[in-house]
Amino acid sequence: MATYEFSSDSIKNMLGRFAKAADGAVKGAKEALREDAEQERVSERARREEERAALAWRGREEPAATRSTAAKRIVESSPVVPMPAHVKAKLVETKPPAHAATAASSQSAVHATTTAPNQPGHWTQHTPLRPAPPLESMVKTACVFERDRLSEAARHAYDGLRKGMFGYQERIEVLGTTGEELQEAYEALRYGTPEALWLDGFSRRRSAISVRNWDVFPVYRISKDETARLLQEMAGRSEPLLAALRALPSDEQRVQAAHNALILNCDYSDSDDPAEATAAGALVNGKALCLGISLAFKYLMDRLDIPCIVMRGNANGLGKLDDAGPHAWNLVQVNGCWSHVDVTYDLSGSSDKRRPFLTYLGLSDAQIASTHTWDTGKYPAATRSFDCYRRKGRFVCSWDELAGLFDLTLARDRFCAFQLDERLTRTGATGERVLSAEELRRKIFDLAGASLAGVMIGKYQLSVTGSKSLHVYHVTVA
Repeated sequence: MATYEFSSDSIKNMLGRFAKAADGAVKGAKEALREDAEQERVSERARREEERAALAWRGREEPAATRSTAAKRIVESSPVVPMPAHVKAKLVETKPPAHAATAASSQSAVHATTTAPNQPGHWTQHTPLRPAPPLESMVKTACVFERDRLSEAARHAYDGLRKGMFGYQERIEVLGTTGEELQEAYEALRYGTPEALWLDGFSRRRSAISVRNWDVFPVYRISKDETARLLQEMAGRSEPLLAALRALPSDEQRVQAAHNALILNCDYSDSDDPAEATAAGALVNGKALCLGISLAFKYLMDRLDIPCIVMRGNANGLGKLDDAGPHAWNLVQVNGCWSHVDVTYDLSGSSDKRRPFLTYLGLSDAQIASTHTWDTGKYPAATRSFDCYRRKGRFVCSWDELAGLFDLTLARDRFCAFQLDERLTRTGATGERVLSAEELRRKIFDLAGASLAGVMIGKYQLSVTGSKSLHVYHVTVA
């Protein structure tokens, strides 16, 4: 019998070759299994995509049984994430409005249908809910005055509040800010962003770490989905108007047309509806407070890239500034100069909305100071006047000139709008006596009646309305 002897080196070499061959075989098997698994996942993903595409594009053409089978596979392959207990408790404690409750119950019904086992004669459906678009994507800011006027610490608070409140956070941490700066930051956000119609104030508490650190708890008036819906509706309703405004040749004409459009389509309302203090009150509901009207005007100006500010101060249309109440209006910048625009006051004076008052359209500080007061150190100076009635040839410097204007327009148009020179409101050799509002109206009424005598046939009725403070009047023949 033959005997073979192996050295230790040859044995090691042989075992090494064997180990390498075994490792190669194992690695090859693993790679084959991995490729098979990956191919199976790709195939399964492609199959699901085909099913989803079929449901999306041919859902109305396929039989119900086919749709239900494909939908059931999609639903069953999707993981169901349980609702956290603390979120569920909060939903139970909160009482939503009736329309929100209806929507929530319908969504719950869909979820129950898709996750329940199949019953005879029953088919499941998959209705994915589209997430609301980011609120920031629906905001257009053309004027950063409100933020820029803040201190550095208040700007930091403004940025934190904006990020948190636009994200509907329940708690926002703001660092290195005094309580006064925090309030200023919120007001800058509230009045500088007309789209922020869901904000309804906030509460705060100091952090245990520092007296300048705060935990802020915002109050949201409506849900995020409702906010997104309202912003989309505001955009849809205002876009035809904005298209028409963009077609005008100058910013001044755009400002006046926006002013007139709000007067035509909105009514002043002071009820318990909080929406009346928002831009949506004016642009969607057609009724708003002075703040809502001012925010709506800024909403339009922002989209026309015309700098605009919501002014906060006091006003009295009769010029009794000692008895003035809180009021909001606008500053608008045209050709580098600021002017006042008070749509609310012109709305209140426009008995015929087709012929709006232009009394408070484009006034300088000096002109509007007879009826409005504000913190002059807080806002830029308004140095420009539109001089609307002077440019239209309706600025009257004598009573004979007014009589001639009536002869030209009153019988033909049955309407005449004009502004009196301030000197006509006084009498006496040196103008020491100021005519009362009733005396001015009577004098205007008599001149209009004399102009129509022998020209108008039949019965007619004259009416005189106007603002004694700025001496703008409308005469109407009915």
